[in-house]
Amino acid sequence: MKQQLSPKGNRLNVLSHGDLWVNNLLFKYNDVTGSVEDVKMVDFQLGIYSSCAIDLQYFIYTSPTDEVRVDHTEEMLREYHNDLCSTLQLPGQAKKAVTLQELMDEYERKGFYGFSMCLLVLPIILADSENAADFEAVLNG
Repeated sequence: MKQQLSPKGNRLNVLSHGDLWVNNLLFKYNDVTGSVEDVKMVDFQLGIYSSCAIDLQYFIYTSPTDEVRVDHTEEMLREYHNDLCSTLQLPGQAKKAVTLQELMDEYERKGFYGFSMCLLVLPIILADSENAADFEAVLNG
């Protein structure tokens, strides 16, 4: 796991959220069309400097339905890549451009992390509230 999280000497290292799943995203919807107008992230205590694929793996393994994950992962990566490239076109960032293939390769290299989070985190996310762990009790001994 340490190897998966350690930043490598490439252009794909970012300040990652570390706990990027749907409940840590706030959505603003258009009152007329119902479409998403804006998204904000919350809950930043697990931030880490690492590969952007860490957040992508975590999100894709914990938030979408199985159908969306299986049928649309490549589409989600393309969308992320488009936004990343737009951001990297800001002044002073031009030399940091990343190809879609580089992003997809990095996503594949971090697959163990995504699978691990699926095994560790997904049961907590999906637990019935009556059967969920009492984390306050755990923290208090």
